[in-house]
Amino acid sequence: MPTIDVEVDDILWSMSKWDKQNIANSLYDNDGIVPKQLQKDLETVISREPSTPLEQELWNTLELIWDNRMFLNDYNLKTLKHLSKKGI
Repeated sequence: MPTIDVEVDDILWSMSKWDKQNIANSLYDNDGIVPKQLQKDLETVISREPSTPLEQELWNTLELIWDNRMFLNDYNLKTLKHLSKKGI
């Protein structure tokens, strides 16, 4: 099978900002890939420990859901997915 020598920088240089954004969105949506620096920033900014009583209650509730995950059905999962997107 013949090979083609392609420079990624040449491809990126010829792409529009819109095309680059679509590739970035696809990498994030399909594979969860984010730039290394952004991942480092997210890890320092986002704390997984609850800091308010409301967050603590949510944390406890989510732990209970996780502990009982084997008893969840499709309807429950759809409800949780819907709730997870309410703020988006």
